[in-house]
Amino acid sequence: MGVEDNYFQISDLDANTTFYDWVSKENSDIIEKLNLIAVYGATAGSSNVVVAVGSTGNSYENGDVFVDLAKTITGITISGDLRLLSNLIIGGTTAESIVSSVNGSTGAVTVAGITGATGDAGGTGETPDPIYLSDNHLINSAFDIWQRGSSFTGTGSIYFSDRWARFVDSATVSDNIITTSLIERFEFASPGITNSSQTTVLGDPVYYTSINMGLSSGISADAHFIGIENRIEGGDSFFGEDMIVDGYVKTSGVTGATLNVYLRRNTNGSTYSTELFSDTVLAGTADWTPFLVNHTGVSTGVSFDADGYTAVGIKLNDLPTGQTLDVAYVRAISTQGVTVTASPYRPKIDPEHELLRCSRYYQRSYELAENAGDITLTGTTPTWSSIRFVATPANEYWYTFPVKMRKQPTVTFYSPSSGVENDGFNKSSGLDIRLSSGTIGYLNESRSHTAGADTLAVYPDPKGIRWDLLSGIVVFDDIFVHYIADADF
Repeated sequence: MGVEDNYFQISDLDANTTFYDWVSKENSDIIEKLNLIAVYGATAGSSNVVVAVGSTGNSYENGDVFVDLAKTITGITISGDLRLLSNLIIGGTTAESIVSSVNGSTGAVTVAGITGATGDAGGTGETPDPIYLSDNHLINSAFDIWQRGSSFTGTGSIYFSDRWARFVDSATVSDNIITTSLIERFEFASPGITNSSQTTVLGDPVYYTSINMGLSSGISADAHFIGIENRIEGGDSFFGEDMIVDGYVKTSGVTGATLNVYLRRNTNGSTYSTELFSDTVLAGTADWTPFLVNHTGVSTGVSFDADGYTAVGIKLNDLPTGQTLDVAYVRAISTQGVTVTASPYRPKIDPEHELLRCSRYYQRSYELAENAGDITLTGTTPTWSSIRFVATPANEYWYTFPVKMRKQPTVTFYSPSSGVENDGFNKSSGLDIRLSSGTIGYLNESRSHTAGADTLAVYPDPKGIRWDLLSGIVVFDDIFVHYIADADF
């Protein structure tokens, strides 16, 4: 039959069929098979398929069927490869390539050989994701670590939650910019309980910070500066970089507040410059308001010494006097690519991991829930939070910090028995070291101490503390002590 598919073969014909078997076939058998050509679209009125039947006088053999595609085909969907063996002609113009260029940033497509009413550029594609997002630059950005306490009333510059400080600057030192102040730690939920009381602040932080200030009537945006800020070691952060700052704010007064986010570059601990973000933060009065602001840092740098740092903060000059501002989980992230319009994923922060990061700048032996000077004995037995050493004939003890500090710290120490500063607890005598004079220790050696004299001397280093045992101790005495080491900016 000339059709290369067994479906169209005339039945009962095989390799053993004789010529007589073939010629004896009735026309009805053959015509039935010819009618199946309609499966290929060879039907009357088809615009895409042209069917010709040979007859006397045309170019085909009499009785042959010729099936061809029309010169113009409409409504074709191609599911496989499209292969061109000749030129592509679009609108009468020969195109060497369908697409001549694609804009990698916007996705806009330029099609060769087409010039229509809207030009030769295709539509803008979907906005691509940023090429790069850094980790959060801020340590303790969720306000989970409060080693210095949980309530602060000072009216000047002051640290509160670790790595967070209120910065107050004035053109005149005698200005009383802040007349009253209260910075407090508040809790989203009870410690150790999954936070189910709020779902707005993502990342499930434990605490947030609350600031209330009374401001003098003469405050000037040009002459004064007040802000809460997180300080990043090194003054060259974000030079020429795109960045975002995001977080949550709300107010508890009768009005809201519009506040600026800023970068403050401190070159040597005292000299600084400030960059205000062009986008502002609106703190509403109802519930937590998420914010995200974009900024590009200045592209030129200056020299910074070991005390240089970059602060990311929220300026408080425009906070109405007496208004309370609550702030939760603030981040600073470097970006590269298009402008970020929505906050990236916000993970829950592990407080123990964050505590180690804070310990480069400020660390202590107390547990997070304990305060400086707390009594940490169970009966007469010290808890695990204090450090322990045994007096040796050398009368000294070398303690290594769990994290090397930024610089040589200032160290204070306390007795875990009484909370008295500049003393320790002599467990062997059952008394503070200063009170152990006259008691008997190992080998019947008598302890001695002069009232008012030091019992221990400390020699700090970024790597640790050397303790010298001066009085009230004999060899093999069991000594316990708490310390606080501060190497912050």
